Amino acid sequence: MRLQLPLDRYGRPDFMDAWSAVVEKLGVERISAAEFMQLVGDKPAAAGPTDRASHNALLVLVEPHDVLATLVFRLASGTQVLDYVTGVLMGAKGFLPNLHAGTAAACLTRLLSKPQPLSEFEWGQVQQIGHTLGSSHGNAAKAVSEELAAGRANPADNISKLLLGALRLIAAPAVPTAASNGSGSTLDQ
Repeated sequence: MRLQLPLDRYGRPDFMDAWSAVVEKLGVERISAAEFMQLVGDKPAAAGPTDRASHNALLVLVEPHDVLATLVFRLASGTQVLDYVTGVLMGAKGFLPNLHAGTAAACLTRLLSKPQPLSEFEWGQVQQIGHTLGSSHGNAAKAVSEELAAGRANPADNISKLLLGALRLIAAPAVPTAASNGSGSTLDQ
């Protein structure tokens, strides 16, 4: 994807405010983190393998039908490994809480705010991002979700954060467990 993060007071990308990221382009390739790192190398961006568009970030997503990947993703998100990997894939240094959730929510907001109808491929992206966010074990936007449940919202919150808070509120994530054989048991959030 091509991502533009807001700048901090020193003119550097503000990784702590991933909710406000401007997603300029979502790629069509599905590549591994290792492949993306090879493409980018020490450059700030690289051309996608098939679309040849400039990409400067990679968002880790899981397929809705892949039970094992969903469980591994949930473990990674609960141990903060996911935010660290997301930061590495964006060229950040150090630990950045909610970086993955904020970036994924910004991507979802971009897709859902398109003026024209979504293509079948784009609906697939929406479903995959939604599943990924629902499978996360993190507490991103938990306070926003609680405020929405109480009938309140902070107008200063970014629309991406409000969207994730609303998703958390209306849909308890059904994450399949190994014991359920993918039947859709819900794990504690």
